Amino acid sequence: MIKFPHYFLLRLAIAFLCTTSTLFAQEIEWQNTIGGSSFEELRAIKQTSDGGYLFGGSSESNISGDKTENCIGVNDYWIVKTDALGNIQWQNTIGGTNLDQLFAVNLTNDGGYILVGISESNISGDKMENCIGLNDYWIVKIDSLGNVQWNNTIGGSMNDRPKSVIQTSDGGYILGGSSESNISGDKTENTIGFSNYYDYWIIKTDSIGNIQWQKTIGGNDGDFLYSIDQTIDGGYILGGTSYSSISGDKTENSQGSYDYWIVKTDGLGNIQWQNTIGGSGYDGLESIDQTSDG
Repeated sequence: MIKFPHYFLLRLAIAFLCTTSTLFAQEIEWQNTIGGSSFEELRAIKQTSDGGYLFGGSSESNISGDKTENCIGVNDYWIVKTDALGNIQWQNTIGGTNLDQLFAVNLTNDGGYILVGISESNISGDKMENCIGLNDYWIVKIDSLGNVQWNNTIGGSMNDRPKSVIQTSDGGYILGGSSESNISGDKTENTIGFSNYYDYWIIKTDSIGNIQWQKTIGGNDGDFLYSIDQTIDGGYILGGTSYSSISGDKTENSQGSYDYWIVKTDGLGNIQWQNTIGGSGYDGLESIDQTSDG
């Protein structure tokens, strides 16, 4: 992987906030480059209730540039809160002594934030539990100033890679990602596909990160979940990419290479319907949201 140093480049052309479909060209209102002396990777942005922004990703930098804390391990979660013009208000480096990479952030109803990514760290730094497998889901709850309130390490004996987290209507959380772990650690179901192939893995927790239920969903090949959203009926919509043909939970064959695979579940993760959408080549779905018309 080519590494481009310190590119927390916040080119926030306001187009992504604009609801006017007829606007064809936008001018950059402001931008800010935020980083330290080594490698930073931005993975998620959320606008905050005060009109500012929360930026979440990973950092390998010690104190330098905009970085105010040394790296704890090989790679840490790095969150940066800015005002509405992109000026840094606060930041926090969160991790253990090994590799920790943040993939998703979201707002919580108490004014704080929920973070999720992968961790290979044992108990050290901010990490309160040992790594279970090769890498695990690591969910971290922070308050409105970025202070860690609690965290939980969730995984099986192999690789488990979360990509999405939201707070649910009951105040808990739903985590969405992929797993190649069989029954082990926190994993209660074996993989559906062949050895070393990933399945969708969704985990519902309570308000402090304790697992309430989980589901492994997949076919006989690689299935990678990237996005999850709660639906108006209290269920969930899952979006990702699949190479599986009819097998396991998959009811349609692959149409080419990888296809979009959307799965609708009820409030306990039971499949209600699904659809495989694609052409003859690679089709990779990375984001899904329910629309206002349902």
